[in-house]
Amino acid sequence: MVATIHKRYLLDTEFYGQPADVEYVDLSEDPTTEQRSVNRYSLSSLKLWSDERLRDRLTLISEALDEVGKMGVVKPRRRISRPDSDMPLFD
Repeated sequence: MVATIHKRYLLDTEFYGQPADVEYVDLSEDPTTEQRSVNRYSLSSLKLWSDERLRDRLTLISEALDEVGKMGVVKPRRRISRPDSDMPLFD
């Protein structure tokens, strides 16, 4: 899912459809051995999701977040943003 979003909505946009690849590195711990191993995946080696599958998953996530919000389980956090006026993020 994440690779599909990166490809369609970031790389294709920023690189105007030019070929681009990204490497994902998984350093998670194996729950049985408690050992970490390095697993590398490249965008070009992953099977990207169809538009329909991505839409369905994002809809499911959105509906779940709406339900959690209605139940009051998760309280919104106040985020304080103090941008550095000497170094704007975007010009």
